[in-house]
Amino acid sequence: MLEYLEFEIGGFHQGYLKLKLANIENQLFYKYCAPFSFKEFKDTPYVLALVSNNWLVELEDIHIDKWKSNYTENEILDGICWKLDYKELDKRCKHINGDNEYPRNWINFITLLVEAIPNTNLVDFIY
Repeated sequence: MLEYLEFEIGGFHQGYLKLKLANIENQLFYKYCAPFSFKEFKDTPYVLALVSNNWLVELEDIHIDKWKSNYTENEILDGICWKLDYKELDKRCKHINGDNEYPRNWINFITLLVEAIPNTNLVDFIY
């Protein structure tokens, strides 16, 4: 079960989007920082009221814990960079990053984040 995740994605021309999501006493909270906003996260997190336990199960079904720690496409010099810190309850945090390469179920992961937090431009990063 998710304890928290911290996700950052972007590139030179797109800026970087930052997202923090935390499971606190079975309620999901998030903080979001839009690209080029030049603001840090707001002090007060938003509650994800529409997200249910089914969402957490779908996140577990992606098996982020099985992802490699690094995804890099060496042929491309400029593009999208991303990093993810993923922590499950009672487990160590997994640190994952990528540069123009993604896990096989990347679209599932981004789609799930978009479902939970639709007012972001995460959809721009579905490849």
